[in-house]
Amino acid sequence: MLQSLLFERPVALSIVLLATLLVMSVIWSRRRTRGSRNTLLACLAAAPMLLVLQAVVRTDRERIIALCDDVAAAVELGDVNAFAAHIADDFLAGAGTHAPVTRDDLLAGFNDAVTRYHPEDIRLGQLEVTVDGDAATVELVATARVSISGSTLARVPSRWRLRLARRGDAWLIVEVEPVQTSTWPIRNLRDLL
Repeated sequence: MLQSLLFERPVALSIVLLATLLVMSVIWSRRRTRGSRNTLLACLAAAPMLLVLQAVVRTDRERIIALCDDVAAAVELGDVNAFAAHIADDFLAGAGTHAPVTRDDLLAGFNDAVTRYHPEDIRLGQLEVTVDGDAATVELVATARVSISGSTLARVPSRWRLRLARRGDAWLIVEVEPVQTSTWPIRNLRDLL
């Protein structure tokens, strides 16, 4: 919670800082002691530093969300190289199934899937990012306009679970799993490729 406030939510941090400064100003105006003055001055000095720090620091959660946005953009553009840059060499989806998908399978099927479905206007929502050391899980809903056999379907929702691993300074996707819902019957990544 504190990490999120300090580094990921500039509006919330600004409100907290403003409220703190107002409270300290009221206290100083009523008590005019050296301690209240020094505390107000410390708050005045800390506020801009915290706002600058928030703008500079990028958390793992923010990096992972940016990766998801980059992957969605690569899919929409049909850019297999941009897509591949975010996929780990040891990528494996559906390991417990009769037809697991390796990185090579995924990249080979990428162009076919993009050509078959023509995804456009991809939007990500309901992102739930859980980071545990050098591993992370993302659950998200992607909606897109898709065209299948000449018919265009607007706002087709799909739910996905991604597993990521930190490799050096970068996060890479090591597994993708479609999550079956009443509107998204796909259970295996192989079904899309």
